Amino acid sequence: MLKMFKINTSGTRNTTDTKLVRRIACEDKFATLQRLKTSISGLQSKDARQRLAKYGSNEIIIKHDKTKLHYLLKAFVTPFSLVLLFLAIVAIFLNSSQRTLNLSPAIFVLAILFISVILTAMQNIRINTNIQNLINRISRTTQVMRDCEPQKLLTRDLTIGDVVLLKAGDIVPADVKLLKSNDLECSLLGEEDTVKKRATNYTGKNNNLDYANILYAGTIILSGSGIGVVFATGKETVFGKIAQNLSKINLENNLFNFSMKKLTKIFLTLILIIVPVVLLINEIIRGNWENALIFAMAITVGITAGVMPTAIVNNLVKANIDMPRIRATYDN
Repeated sequence: MLKMFKINTSGTRNTTDTKLVRRIACEDKFATLQRLKTSISGLQSKDARQRLAKYGSNEIIIKHDKTKLHYLLKAFVTPFSLVLLFLAIVAIFLNSSQRTLNLSPAIFVLAILFISVILTAMQNIRINTNIQNLINRISRTTQVMRDCEPQKLLTRDLTIGDVVLLKAGDIVPADVKLLKSNDLECSLLGEEDTVKKRATNYTGKNNNLDYANILYAGTIILSGSGIGVVFATGKETVFGKIAQNLSKINLENNLFNFSMKKLTKIFLTLILIIVPVVLLINEIIRGNWENALIFAMAITVGITAGVMPTAIVNNLVKANIDMPRIRATYDN
């Protein structure tokens, strides 16, 4: 499942680099503890405070302060919406030159425009809601070894080198390497099949970060227990990268918006082809540019009215395929 997401290894501190994860998975627990400058007894409070100041809190902060009105306006100011608005104006202009005013084509195109704007805005709001649910999935408190004794701390106060105590029902608060395990089984990203985890060195080939001794933030502990050491926190965890990637995808690259952009290009291409061809044919046959222009635009409006309802429904169905994939990460 992790292969679906591309992890950006920027080289900054506290980054879940795929090569680093592999090294940590393959080395023995004592080498990992030495790498992270910690011990099986955990960190001292003073050291933990210094590390928190250096690496930052164990939080995934993605700003979503935009209102619903913002999403509506953004959905309206798109090439697709502007094309529909242009066609509606053309439809009104064409009918205004007739003896009997018929606004049905213009009203129909405007209705399609309204539906398109509402659906686009709803898709973006819906995905943002799912991202927030994804982030809120992380537990608020965690059992940690501090000052050589177990303590319950706020998850945001975890830092690299902390030793966490995990049991059935817990949600892993950061990226962790197992030091000890006891019949530990977990579920990652809503998978139906449970995954067994054990505190043994990994010796196989790279398989998209799916290591038996590594637990990623957001993983649900279904049974058993374990002790692990934190090697990445906050937005630099694999979970944090996924949340950030989803956030970037959300407004511009979700499947619904992509399909609508593609549809806009098709309609613009049709207009650029149909109008000149019809104008040329009418000029050759009748020599009347004005009637030819009206006829060409009428054809364009007619095609829009005929194709658009099916196209919008099609794109909405395709977009809804993406939503369960996002929801699966927190529905379990």
